[in-house]
Amino acid sequence: MSTRRQKAFTLVELLVALSVSGIILAAVATLAYAMGSANDVSGQTRLTQAQFRSTSMRLADLLHNCRLVVGSYANTLAIWRSDLNNNGKIESNEIIFLKTNDEKTILQLKEYGLIPGNEDWTTTIANVQSTNAERFLDLNCDDRPVHNILPTCTNLLFHLDKAPPLTRTVTLCFDLEMEGPQRHYLTYTLCGGAYHLLSTTNALVSDDD
Repeated sequence: MSTRRQKAFTLVELLVALSVSGIILAAVATLAYAMGSANDVSGQTRLTQAQFRSTSMRLADLLHNCRLVVGSYANTLAIWRSDLNNNGKIESNEIIFLKTNDEKTILQLKEYGLIPGNEDWTTTIANVQSTNAERFLDLNCDDRPVHNILPTCTNLLFHLDKAPPLTRTVTLCFDLEMEGPQRHYLTYTLCGGAYHLLSTTNALVSDDD
């Protein structure tokens, strides 16, 4: 009667098998991590692109239809966006400020509501350009929301074809990380500018006369 001999793994063979298995598992884990990272990057890129498109459309609507760019100072662009009651005067809920931080990485839009107890407040172009209007509104207007309207970027700058209030074209320049750093230029032309309301000294007159 013959007996069957069964061959077991030697210690060396077992160690080699375990080493090969470890290499395979490490490769699988590395591949899974790489795929996950790629998905994360792709998802972040899509989010950045969506925010970029939203900002572009929002600024287009704002600048194409605004009345005047009334001031530019210290990382700030002051815009008379509309004449809600058609009185030819700049009121608190009609002016907005586009602002960048000192590092040129954040674009904000600051707006105001009416001033409690002083709802008929108006300001002048000179008052805006001296920064007095913005400081007054910050102190006296409770309704002053600030919105971050652009994904974090670098080298953020405003370029104007002419000094306010004669500005007709505004270009926003910045670097934005979307599958590698990219330089962007968004250029907007004022279509509804109220230049007919400017006097010979570039101040607002009260009517079209």
